[in-house]
Amino acid sequence: MFDLARVVGPHTLDLAIGTALRRELTTLSELTNTLDRLARRGRAGTNKFREALQRHTVDVALTESEAEHALMRLLADHGLPQPVPQYEIRDSDGRLVARVDLAYPDLKIAIEYDSYAHHVGREALVRDSGRRNAVVGLGWLPITATANDLRNGGHRLAIDVQRARSLRTGVNSAE
Repeated sequence: MFDLARVVGPHTLDLAIGTALRRELTTLSELTNTLDRLARRGRAGTNKFREALQRHTVDVALTESEAEHALMRLLADHGLPQPVPQYEIRDSDGRLVARVDLAYPDLKIAIEYDSYAHHVGREALVRDSGRRNAVVGLGWLPITATANDLRNGGHRLAIDVQRARSLRTGVNSAE
């Protein structure tokens, strides 16, 4: 990973570290030890690697896919606060209603990444619609992100998330 930091951009490095952590190929502690062992002033990639590790803190739950990780990064790049990954929405009796990809629990905003692989077809439509309706019934505001949002920089998605946040807080924000 340290060597990779010399030759790729920060976004690619961030995704690679997230994937390695998610697949349990390494730990944050091992990566930090690598930084301590190899970092030298003027060594190519040192600052990029250090910054990437700072984005992967121990107390932040890991996303479950590269797309979700990229979505978190996209939101941060647009100045939005970090959402909680893999958040469980429960009803008043404590029963699990849904586990959403990302959430702002204090504002009851749920963000789901809908991939073509898992959210296309009759079965997916029925499953996703019922789940979304149950979430809305509990007062949550669902927002859907797609591969197109990740490809095009996510400007529209960031505006939608900011509007939802403004709606929930009652604070208007400039687009």
